[in-house]
Amino acid sequence: MAAAAEALLQGPGLQPPPGVIPNLTDPPSQVRWVYITLPICLAVSTPFVWIRLCTVFFILKSHGWADYASATAWAFLVGYCTSMYFTAEYGGGVHQWDVPLGRVLEFAKLANTTEILYSPAIFLAKLSILLMYRRLFDTAGTGKTHHLIHILIWANLAFYFPYLFASIFQCVPRARIWNPTLKGGCVNLQAAFIAASAINVVSDFSILLLPLYRISKLKLPTRRKIGVLAIFAVGLLYAPLLSHPTS
Repeated sequence: MAAAAEALLQGPGLQPPPGVIPNLTDPPSQVRWVYITLPICLAVSTPFVWIRLCTVFFILKSHGWADYASATAWAFLVGYCTSMYFTAEYGGGVHQWDVPLGRVLEFAKLANTTEILYSPAIFLAKLSILLMYRRLFDTAGTGKTHHLIHILIWANLAFYFPYLFASIFQCVPRARIWNPTLKGGCVNLQAAFIAASAINVVSDFSILLLPLYRISKLKLPTRRKIGVLAIFAVGLLYAPLLSHPTS
């Protein structure tokens, strides 16, 4: 019995398509892109976060919730990237039928950890931006901008908190997430991913367009206004890239 179970764990993690022979020794892989993009993400984001934190804590000595949210979001990003790195070690970037079943089960555990870290990381990043907007554009604490900022904060919380809960308890029992042989049931994660992608696109563009609207109303020389608008508009390029939770 034990020998049969061991043989199953050493076999392909998925039935291959017709005519395809599993390659468990040296399979074709796209994992190099994981190893390239993860360090780039951290190398680009980390200096900006720490420059901001050092400035507000040690130079300006004026920090607030936007800065705390930014620091916490960065910490979750580090955890997210670390988890993504280890998923690559257990078969990420390789066809599932080219990965032994035992490694696929470990991959599923790490993939779930990545899903769990995603929600707080992205929510806190958006919260930091929105709180910064409140400090910049909502000095009166009233008006359309005030209401839009608060609507976006609560709308994001109303989405990401249940999404986090669903990521943790997507299967009953929870171990069924990485061991589908256990009796129980799971929610339709594919539907959740599609919903998350759509909501992320709407949320991201709303957050990125909000300052453009406010800046367009400022009494500035046209050239200067265009320059400020261009700086904020650069963020529009990122929204389609991070719309999917597994991006």
